[in-house]
Amino acid sequence: MPQTSDVTPPDASVRAGRVEFLDAIRGVAAAAVVLEHALEAWMPEYTRYALQYLSVGRIGVVAFFLVSGYVVGMMLSTQDVRVFAVRRFWRLFPVYWLVLGVAILVQLPTHPAAEHGILVLVANLLMVQGIVALPSVLGSAWTLGPELLYYVQSGLGKHLGHLDRTVYAGYAWLALYAAMSVTGYAIGKELPATTPLMLFLASFGHSIHLRERRGSRVWIGYACATLVVVPLCSAPLIASQQDPAHGYGLIGFNLSVWVGVLLFTVFSLRRSSRSVPSMLWLGAVSYALYLLHLPVIDGVRSVVPSPWAGVPVAVTLSVTAAWVVHRWFETPFIELGRRFSRGRGPVPSQSGRRPS
Repeated sequence: MPQTSDVTPPDASVRAGRVEFLDAIRGVAAAAVVLEHALEAWMPEYTRYALQYLSVGRIGVVAFFLVSGYVVGMMLSTQDVRVFAVRRFWRLFPVYWLVLGVAILVQLPTHPAAEHGILVLVANLLMVQGIVALPSVLGSAWTLGPELLYYVQSGLGKHLGHLDRTVYAGYAWLALYAAMSVTGYAIGKELPATTPLMLFLASFGHSIHLRERRGSRVWIGYACATLVVVPLCSAPLIASQQDPAHGYGLIGFNLSVWVGVLLFTVFSLRRSSRSVPSMLWLGAVSYALYLLHLPVIDGVRSVVPSPWAGVPVAVTLSVTAAWVVHRWFETPFIELGRRFSRGRGPVPSQSGRRPS
């Protein structure tokens, strides 16, 4: 997920060049995803509860996409498309390929993705498995494909001089979500409608940035659509699940989306306040933690059967591994991306001025 920017939101607290409330959201979201998967690994009863009532992992994913939409709009409002693309590549792909390579060596022979052969491997290497509905070697990495698609959408809008107008693309993604949900119900097959939903939520995040940057009211339509339209569209999606007994319930799906939006909103409203240092630290390592935690959980579960020991050990090792990878691998490549993009300074925003 995006981590830094060249633009500071109005009144936002900044520490060491990083926008605090965004890092705090990332930290909470990453912790939620890791906790969810750790509990699922050792406590099947929790999985049933999460799917039916409230999934903390889904809350985290929703918050991540809202942050992505907010930050991409914020960066591209003053950043050259080439600079954005170069920095995103060096920010995302090297550490992803590192973790993916380790996962392939360790688990692929017994992983469900192995039966699909080279096609799945290529899709995973390109980070597009979540777009083309192929299995993800790194389970949680399915979200990276939709995020890349959002980058392309925003970068194209910036290149054409209409970055702010791309916010309206979210309604097209919402319409696609509705169409896929209804079609899946009609044909009796669950379709990968989560991707357009996440892209809608990323556009929601962009609308919040536009509100703070120039007083846009687009966010109101997104808020209403999230409260009303998304649940209506979710009903046929839930009904089309191939295994309802182990799938989302209507309450669990929609409540998790709403709480994810609420999480982002609360931190956004408190953007001028200082954040808890531990949240900021987790936010800084959140991408590495997001990629690493499932392989770590799988490894710990194979040797620690007790949930009372397994969950805290898995969480601790995941966070430790994420710090090591972030410190010694991810950060150097982020700096490399900045060096490669140096000399292409910020450009005026579409309003003709730098955002305040």
